[in-house]
Amino acid sequence: MFFCEECGRRLGVSDALASLPTRDEALARMQLALRNCTIEGVSTSIGIHAEIMRDDAFRAGGVSTAFLPAFLARARPASSRKVD
Repeated sequence: MFFCEECGRRLGVSDALASLPTRDEALARMQLALRNCTIEGVSTSIGIHAEIMRDDAFRAGGVSTAFLPAFLARARPASSRKVD
């Protein structure tokens, strides 16, 4: 869940993103949600999602299912990947 200060209510991630008029605004809100997300006691993939949100190709849109393997290959070697 994501708390929307503009509307004063909790939203699911898809609601929070779909309610915005532009892709850039949706990406900015998602980055804010990822920065403010705290999950304790288990490993998460928040770090890689934050990296994806900063990626120029992803931000431009038009990516396919081939995006993730290509992103991971260029982002960093497999041996250095850490999932938060």
